[in-house]
Amino acid sequence: MPEKVRRWWRSRGRHRGLRYWLVLRGAPILVGFSVLYVANGIILGWRTAYEVCIGIVSPAATGVPVLAWFLSIIGWLLVPGLAGAVAGYVVTTMTTERRTKPIERLFSTDEE
Repeated sequence: MPEKVRRWWRSRGRHRGLRYWLVLRGAPILVGFSVLYVANGIILGWRTAYEVCIGIVSPAATGVPVLAWFLSIIGWLLVPGLAGAVAGYVVTTMTTERRTKPIERLFSTDEE
């Protein structure tokens, strides 16, 4: 098994761009969020966990507020941040690939 892990780690360079980010950065974050959400779902109830995650219910109004606060913070900061990061990365990549002239040349004041 360690050989498979070693080969996987060395082959991560084959991914480019968004796929690299999703596999090596996004997946661990998603796993952590999923574990926290499932723990809250089991302890607080699935509906309460969902409502705490999207901000309908205050974490202080739950049976285990410490665990609910973590889910609330993750729900309000991490999830929109990840969605914005992915969207920004995709837009930047698409505009960079379509640009035919260097950006410095577009904004230069010199007459050619």
